[in-house]
Amino acid sequence: MKRRQQRSRRDTTGRKMLLVLGGVFVILLVITLIQNSQQPDRDSLPFERVYPELTEADLQAIRLRSPDTNETFTISRALDGSWTATDHEGTLDQTAAATIARTIVLLPFDRTLAMVSDAALEEYGFFADGRLSIEIVLTDGQTHAVLVGSRAPSEVVYYGLVDDRAEIYLLYRGAIDFLSQQLRTPPVT
Repeated sequence: MKRRQQRSRRDTTGRKMLLVLGGVFVILLVITLIQNSQQPDRDSLPFERVYPELTEADLQAIRLRSPDTNETFTISRALDGSWTATDHEGTLDQTAAATIARTIVLLPFDRTLAMVSDAALEEYGFFADGRLSIEIVLTDGQTHAVLVGSRAPSEVVYYGLVDDRAEIYLLYRGAIDFLSQQLRTPPVT
């Protein structure tokens, strides 16, 4: 009899523990679903943006240019909202064009450095105009430009000059490498 009562208590304790753990699991699941359903706002991004006010809808045209070779790849928004390759024959991959636009809107940087004299800019890879030029035309006619110089010794960022701003930006390598690749191999078939 005593053995049966001990066994019954263990079963009851085990059930209670299982219910408590199940309740904790359900609560954690609900919290996870709520957090995942919320869209992050611009202020919650884990990096700073070169143009924090810019949205994809603001972009009218984008030109990627190599100052060394003068090779260009230009996309512009058509009246229907699709992207067209204005300097290449063929069909532009719309997904790739949207990714280019999104990359420019989110163009991330680590930090800025104080501007140096024009003569010292060569130390940062700005021979003539740099390695890559990113030129943007907005729907309201405003223009922006980013000149990309050399990679920093850390190999994680490139040096960049933005519009007429008085700082050197440390632009994350992933975004710049992606845009450089799109210039070298435009997504046009």
